[in-house]
Amino acid sequence: MFNDVELRPEEFNAEIVEAIESGELEKVAAFSTAYIRKRILEPDSLARVILNAEPVTFEELEKDLNHTAYHIFDIEQDQFPAFDASFTSKPPTKYIQTNQGKSYIRELDTEKYVKNITEIMFMKHPFDQEIEENAKHGIKQKEGLIFKNLVDAALASTGFTHTITPAPGQTYIYKEDIITGMNLLIQNSNPVDPATFLMNKTTWNTIMNWNKQEFGDEVGQITFKGMTFDTLLGAKVVTTRYTSLIPHNEIYIFAEPKYLGGMGILKDVTMYTEKKEKDLYYWFTEQIFMFIGNPGGVAKVVLP
Repeated sequence: MFNDVELRPEEFNAEIVEAIESGELEKVAAFSTAYIRKRILEPDSLARVILNAEPVTFEELEKDLNHTAYHIFDIEQDQFPAFDASFTSKPPTKYIQTNQGKSYIRELDTEKYVKNITEIMFMKHPFDQEIEENAKHGIKQKEGLIFKNLVDAALASTGFTHTITPAPGQTYIYKEDIITGMNLLIQNSNPVDPATFLMNKTTWNTIMNWNKQEFGDEVGQITFKGMTFDTLLGAKVVTTRYTSLIPHNEIYIFAEPKYLGGMGILKDVTMYTEKKEKDLYYWFTEQIFMFIGNPGGVAKVVLP
């Protein structure tokens, strides 16, 4: 079952159906989970890349009287207030400025997906491709929304947003405006260095139209943890296709994770399955915590 031999899509799907029919759904889930985990760490998993997500164990966490697990993080004095990720899209919890913050473990779940077992047999592509797409659109969008809520709350507390007054005919963000945004992180009472840009792909493609004088020698590529990123003005560039999450002509600028916040993965993306008559039901879940310990570690440049 699910060995390393290369199978045609129909043969692969037949093995999945065989496992379903024989009641070995855990084998389907285990195989698919391994595949999903390998893909979830692509650059478009915004929170994981920017916050440098790391696995954690229960032994590394604290527990309250209700057996709810949470992570304690230290905050250097004279920093801005910290923010902890909420479970849904509600505003994050705001903490009074102290030496420590608390971030609770959150469980993210997708809706249930259903597929007729006979339909799986007739697919011309491996069924795990569809599984992967469901997980990406479910879990990753929830991660991105939580991260975006944290970032927006941080910016609201610091005011580190450079809203451009466009010049006549200006339709894209100029290099000078990006530098102004970077300086918001550097020229304040708690200065940090810019390390990462976040923007959507259309904004990045527009920047790629800058002329040589604008670019200078400040564009290139780097490899970080096995992934290749473009660089601009000395910082790596993370792009996303989710324009509903990161609109066009908005650029976020982040400090390194150690000056920004963190993300821990207690339980990585896991698939659960259930067979009802002729249908396979499956859904995904993960357990994470996410926080911004220093809201002064993020700035934003926006062209209205």
